[in-house]
Amino acid sequence: MKKKHITITIILLILISLFLVITINKKEKNINTSSEKHKLDVNPISKETAINVLKAEYGEYVSTKVEDIKTVDNLYVVDVYIDIKDSEEDAQSHEHSHSQSLGVHKIDMFTGELKKQ
Repeated sequence: MKKKHITITIILLILISLFLVITINKKEKNINTSSEKHKLDVNPISKETAINVLKAEYGEYVSTKVEDIKTVDNLYVVDVYIDIKDSEEDAQSHEHSHSQSLGVHKIDMFTGELKKQ
Protein backbone atom coordinates (compact mmCIF):
# COMPACT_ATOMS: atom_id res chain seq x y z
CA MET A 1 0.00 0.00 0.00
CA LYS A 2 2.88 2.29 0.84
CA LYS A 3 4.48 1.71 -2.57
CA LYS A 4 1.21 2.57 -4.28
CA HIS A 5 1.06 5.97 -2.50
CA ILE A 6 4.67 6.75 -3.40
CA THR A 7 4.03 5.86 -7.06
CA ILE A 8 0.90 8.04 -7.21
CA THR A 9 2.77 10.93 -5.56
CA ILE A 10 5.63 10.68 -8.07
CA ILE A 11 3.20 10.59 -11.01
CA LEU A 12 1.35 13.65 -9.67
CA LEU A 13 4.63 15.55 -9.24
CA ILE A 14 5.64 14.75 -12.81
CA LEU A 15 2.25 15.88 -14.16
CA ILE A 16 2.39 19.12 -12.17
CA SER A 17 5.93 19.78 -13.41
CA LEU A 18 4.91 19.21 -17.01
CA PHE A 19 1.93 21.52 -16.60
CA LEU A 20 4.15 24.28 -15.19
CA VAL A 21 6.73 23.93 -17.96
CA ILE A 22 4.05 24.15 -20.66
CA THR A 23 2.43 27.18 -19.02
CA ILE A 24 5.74 29.06 -18.72
CA ASN A 25 6.63 28.33 -22.35
CA LYS A 26 3.28 29.71 -23.54
CA LYS A 27 3.78 32.90 -21.54
CA GLU A 28 7.29 33.41 -22.95
CA LYS A 29 6.00 32.86 -26.47
CA ASN A 30 3.24 35.43 -25.93
CA ILE A 31 5.73 37.96 -24.57
CA ASN A 32 8.05 37.50 -27.57
CA THR A 33 5.16 37.80 -30.02
CA SER A 34 3.83 40.96 -28.42
CA SER A 35 7.26 42.64 -28.35
CA GLU A 36 7.79 41.84 -32.05
CA LYS A 37 4.34 43.25 -32.84
CA HIS A 38 5.17 46.34 -30.80
CA LYS A 39 8.34 46.91 -32.85
CA LEU A 40 6.26 46.88 -36.03
CA ASP A 41 3.76 49.39 -34.61
CA VAL A 42 6.37 52.04 -33.72
CA ASN A 43 6.58 54.91 -36.20
CA PRO A 44 9.98 56.42 -36.93
CA ILE A 45 10.68 60.06 -36.12
CA SER A 46 10.54 62.50 -39.00
CA LYS A 47 13.56 64.21 -40.51
CA GLU A 48 12.30 67.49 -39.04
CA THR A 49 12.36 65.92 -35.60
CA ALA A 50 15.89 64.68 -36.29
CA ILE A 51 16.91 68.29 -36.93
CA ASN A 52 15.25 69.26 -33.65
CA VAL A 53 17.37 66.61 -31.91
CA LEU A 54 20.47 68.22 -33.41
CA LYS A 55 19.30 71.68 -32.33
CA ALA A 56 18.69 70.40 -28.81
CA GLU A 57 22.26 69.12 -28.70
CA TYR A 58 24.12 71.95 -30.48
CA GLY A 59 21.80 74.97 -30.26
CA GLU A 60 19.85 77.03 -32.75
CA TYR A 61 22.93 77.62 -34.92
CA VAL A 62 22.56 74.23 -36.64
CA SER A 63 22.30 74.94 -40.36
CA THR A 64 21.57 71.38 -41.53
CA LYS A 65 18.50 71.06 -43.74
CA VAL A 66 16.04 68.18 -44.22
CA GLU A 67 17.50 67.57 -47.67
CA ASP A 68 20.93 66.88 -46.11
CA ILE A 69 19.67 63.88 -44.12
CA LYS A 70 20.19 60.41 -45.62
CA THR A 71 18.41 57.25 -44.49
CA VAL A 72 20.54 54.13 -43.92
CA ASP A 73 18.75 51.13 -42.41
CA ASN A 74 17.19 52.41 -39.14
CA LEU A 75 19.42 55.48 -38.97
CA TYR A 76 19.39 59.03 -40.24
CA VAL A 77 22.94 59.92 -41.31
CA VAL A 78 23.75 63.61 -41.51
CA ASP A 79 26.85 65.80 -41.72
CA VAL A 80 26.11 68.47 -39.12
CA TYR A 81 27.03 72.08 -39.84
CA ILE A 82 26.65 75.10 -37.56
CA ASP A 83 26.73 78.76 -38.54
CA ILE A 84 29.33 80.83 -36.73
CA LYS A 85 28.87 84.58 -36.91
CA ASP A 86 31.84 86.88 -36.37
CA SER A 87 30.99 90.48 -35.72
CA GLU A 88 33.61 93.00 -36.64
CA GLU A 89 33.80 96.31 -34.88
CA ASP A 90 34.54 98.94 -37.49
CA ALA A 91 32.86 101.95 -39.00
CA GLN A 92 30.18 100.05 -40.89
CA SER A 93 29.62 97.29 -38.27
CA HIS A 94 28.80 94.27 -40.46
CA GLU A 95 28.62 90.58 -39.61
CA HIS A 96 30.55 87.79 -41.25
CA SER A 97 29.33 84.19 -40.95
CA HIS A 98 30.69 80.84 -42.00
CA SER A 99 29.70 77.20 -41.54
CA GLN A 100 31.73 74.73 -39.55
CA SER A 101 31.29 70.98 -39.77
CA LEU A 102 30.80 69.01 -36.56
CA GLY A 103 31.23 65.73 -38.40
CA VAL A 104 28.89 62.97 -39.46
CA HIS A 105 26.22 62.04 -36.92
CA LYS A 106 23.75 59.18 -36.82
CA ILE A 107 20.28 59.47 -35.33
CA ASP A 108 18.25 56.35 -34.56
CA MET A 109 14.91 56.63 -36.37
CA PHE A 110 12.96 54.99 -33.57
CA THR A 111 14.60 56.27 -30.39
CA GLY A 112 16.07 59.60 -31.49
CA GLU A 113 19.42 58.64 -29.98
CA LEU A 114 22.25 60.77 -31.34
CA LYS A 115 25.60 59.08 -32.12
CA LYS A 116 28.68 60.80 -33.45
CA GLN A 117 30.53 58.75 -36.03
